[in-house]
Amino acid sequence: AAHANAIFDVQWSSSGTQLAAASGDQTISLWDVSHERRATVFAHHKCTVKSVAFDTVGGSDLMVSGGRDGQAIVYDKRAPDAAVAVIADAAANFAAPPPRRRRRLSVSKTHFVRTFLCVLYSNLAFFS
Repeated sequence: AAHANAIFDVQWSSSGTQLAAASGDQTISLWDVSHERRATVFAHHKCTVKSVAFDTVGGSDLMVSGGRDGQAIVYDKRAPDAAVAVIADAAANFAAPPPRRRRRLSVSKTHFVRTFLCVLYSNLAFFS
């Protein structure tokens, strides 16, 4: 079985042999393309995983994900059971309109959303 919910992002590794899929089932699946099988599952998010990116600059085994839980999580592909780093509250809170309802209701509450739309693994030395 693949994912139990929608897939929100798919990224190729720099070698072209692996594919990572971020899903609404709160996991990232790492696929071995040459053998056509799922190699690893990363299950560290508490909500939908919206984005995933490989370290394409350093050629390492690291990748990063961002989810609706507001966390950015760094993984080592060789050790799926533990996250290398968890950056809690990495996504800033921003005000969003209240959810729509079928009946017209007067809702004055502001809802705050904390989510990622995209993550990018970048060479930080480039900016120094």
